Amino acid sequence: MNKKIFVTRMIPAIGIDMLREKGFDNTLGTSWVKYTSKNDGKNYTIWYEDERSFKLKYDYVKSQKLRGVSIWALGQEDGNIWKLLK
Repeated sequence: MNKKIFVTRMIPAIGIDMLREKGFDNTLGTSWVKYTSKNDGKNYTIWYEDERSFKLKYDYVKSQKLRGVSIWALGQEDGNIWKLLK
């Protein structure tokens, strides 16, 4: 699943009224979105894995000769990560 589709699917699932901003945190190596909840009007930030963030972590695993990676729930990931695992 690409980043645009992932973010679009998240919006109704968590009650987002207004997606305010999206970006990438270079320190954490993770993508994020900021939104305003339609339920309580408060601003929130969600950090999530996508192809870019996964690649940083996967490259680290390979550089350290670690034995592998784990994904929390298959089917929720950015589909582009699979090409990195080949």
